[in-house]
Formats: sequence, C-alpha cells, structure tokens
Amino acid sequence: MRIQFRDPIAAHGASAIPQLRRWLVDPRLSAFAVRTLEKIAADPSNRRTVLEALGSLDPRGVSEWTSRDVADASARITGKAPRSVGAGGHAGREPVEQWPGSRVVSPLELRFHDAMLDVFRLAGEATRRTRSDGTIERGYWASYFLRGVRNHGGLDYAHQLLRKQGTTDGFQRLKEEGRLDLTMEALVLRPEYTSLFSDEERRVAAHRLAEAGYQPPHG
Repeated sequence: MRIQFRDPIAAHGASAIPQLRRWLVDPRLSAFAVRTLEKIAADPSNRRTVLEALGSLDPRGVSEWTSRDVADASARITGKAPRSVGAGGHAGREPVEQWPGSRVVSPLELRFHDAMLDVFRLAGEATRRTRSDGTIERGYWASYFLRGVRNHGGLDYAHQLLRKQGTTDGFQRLKEEGRLDLTMEALVLRPEYTSLFSDEERRVAAHRLAEAGYQPPHG
C-alpha cells in the first residue's frame, strides 16, 4: 500500500481502527497499518483505542520486525522508552525514533524523513514470501539504508544517494520484485516533496526509474 494513503485513511479516525487492526497481521500491510494507527493516535480521543489495537497483536504470529515496530509505536504514543518484543517473546530495549541532529528542520522535511523510514519498513514487508511448506521467507531489510536515514536524516541521506553513481542493492531487489514504487527515487518524485530537491536531483531519480522500466503515476 502506498505511503500517501496514510493520511486520508487516518482522517477517518476511530472508524478506521478495526480494519487497521486486521492489517497488522498481514505482512504486506503491517508497516502501513502501524504508521496509520500512530497517526490516528495523535488525536487524544483515539489514543486508548489505538493502544488497545496495537496491544492485541500476538508477536508469535508476525515477523520480528513487525513486533518491534508495534512495540516502538506504542512507546512513542505513550511517551515511554520502548521495549521491543521479538517473535520469540524476548524483550529488548530500543531507542525511540527521533530526529538525528540538532539543526531545526521544517515540517515538510520531517514528513520526508518519516516517509524514508516507511520506505525501509514497507520494502521489507513487501519482499517477504510464504514458502510452499507454509514457512515465511525473510524479506529484504536494507539495514544500510536504515542506518543512513537514522544517522543523517532522511533528506540528507536522499541527497547523498542521488549524488552517487548507479543504484543501490535495495533498488535492484525492488526492481526484481516489481516494487520500484517503494524506492527512494519514487519518493523523491512525489509532488509534495518537489521543493526539497533540485531539478537535477529529480532528473536523476526519474532517469534511474525510467532505466528500470518504471514510470511513477505522478511523473
């Protein structure tokens, strides 16, 4: 599911929570569901219902990342340091996701940073596969990408990647999966982020996608 659908769905508030709760166990939609529930919880009147929905998830039935993602989202909503629980039920402490740096940034840049984190999560979930024996094949979790976003901030890291020659391993994997819509390049070309990038950077992003045979719907 595309990242840009989050806000329109979140606008439905409490009425959207039951469906999002069901999506938490869907490997294709869990990351999106967590982000949307967290958005809904920004309204204090919905916070308790969202926390109940997140708390209802059985970690044994989902990936370790999904379990950690849910635990960290609950922690951000309550303002507590998260205790992420993996598939095996073992708890470990994880830092609350926050802006990596001291400089003041615009709300639009913070939105882009959040969207870059969503790219990592959605790409990982989208590349998971169920084997013929019913077991789950782990998706492609680009740890280098997550490190880059967390260390530099989503916008600065996108600038770095656009300056580099060629594409990343993650881009190639998403090309193989037919999910180039989940690349950093596709995110850069979304109309709402036009002001964050130069014409040359947007040209580079469009060229990479075109070379791979993908045309963004808004391009």
